[in-house]
Parts: sequence; structure tokens; C-alpha cells
Amino acid sequence: MMYRLQPIRLEDEAMILAARNAEHVRMFMMTQSIITPEVHAAWIRAKLAREREPYYLFLHGDRPIGVVGITHYAEALRSGEWGFYIFATDAPKGAGTTMLAAFLDEVFRQGFGRVTSLVFTDNVKSHRLHEKLGFTRDSVIVGFVQNKDVTVWALNGLQWQRQRENFLEMINAVQVESL
Repeated sequence: MMYRLQPIRLEDEAMILAARNAEHVRMFMMTQSIITPEVHAAWIRAKLAREREPYYLFLHGDRPIGVVGITHYAEALRSGEWGFYIFATDAPKGAGTTMLAAFLDEVFRQGFGRVTSLVFTDNVKSHRLHEKLGFTRDSVIVGFVQNKDVTVWALNGLQWQRQRENFLEMINAVQVESL
């Protein structure tokens, strides 16, 4: 079954809110409190208005299973911080890596120079995933969020080009729809 990255739409609002508020997703987010519909509506409208901060719904066939996107885009650096989650608890094995490899390929194709990520230091699974994708540890911010340490990961376009070949099969399994 084919995967697809589809730009988020206003009609995805309720589904994405439910995913963001799911305990198994929220526990890894920098803001772990329940997101109200009003706050979420403002967030999704802001995402839809920011051309340089692409946000995609990740689908397996026609079934949404994850979200990935860019925040905090810095034009001078052509850099943004990514956020992502697979919210379907029964997603196929490897779906997260597939989503992220296809997304990285797309944003670097769009001209991004660098993608960064903030990960709680105790989130071992996410650290392994970043290493696998070719990110390097940039720094650790002590007590950054909720008195928890956060690791900053970074990947630039050259690093991605060196890693890309390892993920071609996954990248080619994803249809990316235009923003």
C-alpha cells in the first residue's frame, strides 16, 4: 500500500486536534497540556498561512496516520525546526522513518538549508531515529521545558544528500502532494 504526504487542510482540524491531545502523542511534545479547540484553531490557521513552514498529513493508503511539519523558519538561514508524530497506534512498522525521510527529501528539494529538532533527552527512540536519518547532536539545553533537558539535533542539506541513498526505497514509496 502506498504512502502519501498531503498538505494539511482546514477540514483536517478536528482529527489533528484529537491526535495532538492523545496521551501517547502529547507525552513527547514540548507543551504537554491539553490543547483547547480555540488554541488549536489558531494554530492550524497560522500553519496554513505560513508558506515556508510546510505541514503535512501522512497517509497510509487513504488512512491518516501521522503529521510532520516545520515551525520557526528562519529565512536568513533557510532553516526550520520540525515537529512530527505518528498518531495511529497500529501504524505499519517503519512508517515513521518513511514519513520523515520523504519529508526531509521534500524540504531540502524546496531549498531548505537545515532542519533542527528538539527532543527530550529521555526519548531514546527519537534519538535513535534522528541518528539513523543522519542528524548530528548540536547541543543539550538543561532544564529547557518542564525542567527537563532537551537535545538539539541538526541536519543540513549536504548531510542529507549523503544519507539520502539509504532511504530511496522509502522516499519512492511516498507520493508528495504540492502545497
